[in-house]
Amino acid sequence: MDKLLEKEFAVRVMALVIAALLWFQAGKEQNPYIEKTIDNIPIKIENVSADYTVLGGVEPATVKIKVSGLQQTVAGLTVKDFVAYVDLSGGEAGAQSLAVKTAEPAGVKVAEVTPKNVIVTLDTIVRQNYPVTIVQQGLPAVGYSIGKVFFDPAEVVIEGAKSKLMAVKSTAVVVDVNGVAASFTRAVTVNAFDADGATVKDLTVTPAQVNVTIDVVQAQTQKTIPVNPSLVGDPAEGYQIREVILEPNTVTITGPQDKVNGVTAVSTQPVDITGFTANFTGTVGLQLPEGIAVIGPTAYSLVIAIDPVVPPVEHQPE
Repeated sequence: MDKLLEKEFAVRVMALVIAALLWFQAGKEQNPYIEKTIDNIPIKIENVSADYTVLGGVEPATVKIKVSGLQQTVAGLTVKDFVAYVDLSGGEAGAQSLAVKTAEPAGVKVAEVTPKNVIVTLDTIVRQNYPVTIVQQGLPAVGYSIGKVFFDPAEVVIEGAKSKLMAVKSTAVVVDVNGVAASFTRAVTVNAFDADGATVKDLTVTPAQVNVTIDVVQAQTQKTIPVNPSLVGDPAEGYQIREVILEPNTVTITGPQDKVNGVTAVSTQPVDITGFTANFTGTVGLQLPEGIAVIGPTAYSLVIAIDPVVPPVEHQPE
């Protein structure tokens, strides 16, 4: 009797095992494991130090991920279900190759990430003060000219990547004075310009706007006189000024006849070249006598070429 019971129990266990295997196999056939590739997943940047900024984003900007899992879970996945990122913790200035990390839905296994590494370039964030100058567009009404120009504040702080700030040669407001016949004050956006006069982008200027007050005076008499560059200090020891180029090198002034007659030349705003070891390129304004105004542009392009001093060649006696 006991042997019969044992035999029946074994048969029942075996039947349960077979049933479970058949159920599992049917489930696999209805919901098999599959692979899927998700393209164009954007790469995010995480944990960038406050002392650095990313130049140009990530190269390349997207990755593709091959995943596997049950068909029911994987089939409907899209780009929105995945996160690809690089961790900039401990990053330093310069280009660096970083591994792409991913976050994926539960039940999904990442089989492959392409590319595995991407290039990210960091640059140091720096801050520097710059004086505000003016770029004049147009000409005042006939019989009028631009007198003195005032800025409030007269200086701005520019913050951004060190390589970007090195390209900045001037900070200026662009003011349209075409047809004006009276003095005015206006809030104007400050831009940073390179040596070619192009705007240097991706910088933070504080304040973004300054109040510009422009005196518009009635012209009385005028004449064209030379403009002399005003240089302060000397280059570093072992260096010398090879050439100074100012464009334009003349200016048309206007004002009361007795004052205009007494002015034979004007100078630019001083440029301090103390300790220079390289060329200077920038935009400078003018130093105008009281009661004298300018007809035409008020900003001048200045180039100072600085070279090492070449010691004289000593001739040996024959």
